[in-house]
Amino acid sequence: VLLIVEGELDAIHAKVKGLQNVASTLGGKVTPEQIEAATARGFKHFVFAYDADNAGKDYFKATAKAAPNYGASCYFVDLSELGVKDVDEYLTSHTAEELINHIDNKSQHYVSYISYEIVNNYYQKYDIGKGAQLPAIARQNFLQEISDLILATNQADKVLIYELLEANKSWLKIEPKDIQISLQDRENAKEESDLITTQKGKTTELLTALNNSDITAANAIIKQITIQIIHAILP
Repeated sequence: VLLIVEGELDAIHAKVKGLQNVASTLGGKVTPEQIEAATARGFKHFVFAYDADNAGKDYFKATAKAAPNYGASCYFVDLSELGVKDVDEYLTSHTAEELINHIDNKSQHYVSYISYEIVNNYYQKYDIGKGAQLPAIARQNFLQEISDLILATNQADKVLIYELLEANKSWLKIEPKDIQISLQDRENAKEESDLITTQKGKTTELLTALNNSDITAANAIIKQITIQIIHAILP
């Protein structure tokens, strides 16, 4: 688990208080390259404690959308609930243990949060609580939104979306299992597209290595391409 804060002072104060797995974005969103580097070091869960303002929320959303591509799960903590603007201010009068306790009890999973937000938007917009039905066109729009989210979510977290759909299937008139079946083709197509993109990049690297007479690098790239193709073919 990696705690990600916005400011450098947030990270320094947290480490002084005894927290080790803390990183600062130095005032911006986390890049896909940084996510990839962090997951390569073993971090699979990111907890964001960005500043309690609109910029902090936007930074989190941008990062959370990219994280599933690297198998990571994202959580966020709303510091405004604590009456502070950032982690540095909170730790001025609280211990690291209190911060950890708040994270354990109050952090929200990004996938759960955004999928609930989608479902609730349709529920409120069509006043379902008064017995209204979700119109056919609205149902198609909902399916598109929730399908896009499922496709952008790592495998371990997809279950959170399906659980929410199961709990609301009576008014959505949508069976979660039907979505799973229809999405399989889209997921397969996405995997094929991602593989082609990756292979094109590797091919460019291979040509560069050959042009530079770097046989060692060329052999390594050929090995990577071969492994990727084998993984794509085997079940």
